[in-house]
Amino acid sequence: MSDGKMMVVGDRDAHNYEFIQQEGQHNAASIKFDFLTETTDKEENNLYPFVYLNNDDNVFIFSNNRAVLLNPNTNQIGNVVVEVLICGGSAHVNSYTKGNEGVYYVALQDYGRMRITDLNPVWKRNLMPSPRLMGDMLLLPFGEVLLINGAKRGSSGRKVLVAGSNTNNRFVYDAMFPTKLRAERFSLPYLDPVLEKFKPQIDVEATPTQLAFNRKIVV
Repeated sequence: MSDGKMMVVGDRDAHNYEFIQQEGQHNAASIKFDFLTETTDKEENNLYPFVYLNNDDNVFIFSNNRAVLLNPNTNQIGNVVVEVLICGGSAHVNSYTKGNEGVYYVALQDYGRMRITDLNPVWKRNLMPSPRLMGDMLLLPFGEVLLINGAKRGSSGRKVLVAGSNTNNRFVYDAMFPTKLRAERFSLPYLDPVLEKFKPQIDVEATPTQLAFNRKIVV
């Protein structure tokens, strides 16, 4: 959070959230979060909600197949303009159970964009180049989204790009998806030395040495 605290949302049979306090302090009780109750199913598809802090201190939470923008101070939905992007995922609610039986469904290939703060938000859907689940996404400086890692089938990703992978509960080297200890460097196209003359230069002397949350800076 902007005040330095950490927010912990959900867990198995834990339909609540709480804040990690400073050393020596504790929460009197966790805060009930009905949204996690509403998104629960027998496959536990809400076990690992995606949690992101917005620039106004509201928190975007995506769980199972639903999303909300939560004001953690009032436990109410926020009222700012926010657009989110959700890509791929498991194609069936029972993908995890079937995976244990050796059945690996092809992942979803579509992605959805939605302004979650609209009065009647609607998903705008399109297709990615290939199916993908459990991928990692990074918003690049020019508005593009870098999507790496993940898998095309199953219910949990196998990360084989960038920096290792382990889908097992320990180091296992002879499994179907063995532990990977390798690293690979990925260089973005606009970092090509040929484009060096077009790159902006940071003025170190004019750049502030201290930053404040939700404040503009000039570099």
